[in-house]
Amino acid sequence: MLALHLDPAPRLDPDTPEPTPGPGEAVVALRLAGVCDTDLQLARGYLGFRGVPGHEFVGEVVACEDRAWVGRRVVGDINAGCGACADCLERDGHHCARRTVLGIVGRPGCLAERFALPAGQTVFEAVGCSKCAHTGFRGRIPIAEFKTVSPQMRTAIVQHPSIDALEQAAAHTDPEGLLTDGMRKVLAGLTTFDEVIRIAG
Repeated sequence: MLALHLDPAPRLDPDTPEPTPGPGEAVVALRLAGVCDTDLQLARGYLGFRGVPGHEFVGEVVACEDRAWVGRRVVGDINAGCGACADCLERDGHHCARRTVLGIVGRPGCLAERFALPAGQTVFEAVGCSKCAHTGFRGRIPIAEFKTVSPQMRTAIVQHPSIDALEQAAAHTDPEGLLTDGMRKVLAGLTTFDEVIRIAG
């Protein structure tokens, strides 16, 4: 398998071993990859990195225990938590002390023909067909913004304030904005990141 290696100088290795996915992981075939400043810093010696870099990708799942993933075009979260600590169980695992980070810490990156990533951390991309005019969407799904009316907001509303004053009062609440609801639907496979950003970004 062809892959880019930093050790420390960049080199292409056509004999890189195929990825060995762990339980619940998917093997993803690379379609597109991005190179960001982190990759450039790794190439300059940041973190003493050695191995396959790359963490920005669009790919296609080619192998997975859950066959429903196979053939899907995906992007993914680069952080892979242990799945058992408090951060993983109660939050998103991004601060898990035992996490791996695709192409940065403990996990070969995506600048290779194929790489492995937990299936639950990949996100569907719209593919499309003739029935949906190749958009990948059918029908409509709402995203909503919820805001609790706090005592400060209640007082402000009664006083008939300006829009600026209302926004200032609302800033003290804990809102669930359009982006939050949209990203929940992205993770559920109901829409795509690009579509959420187009509408709510």
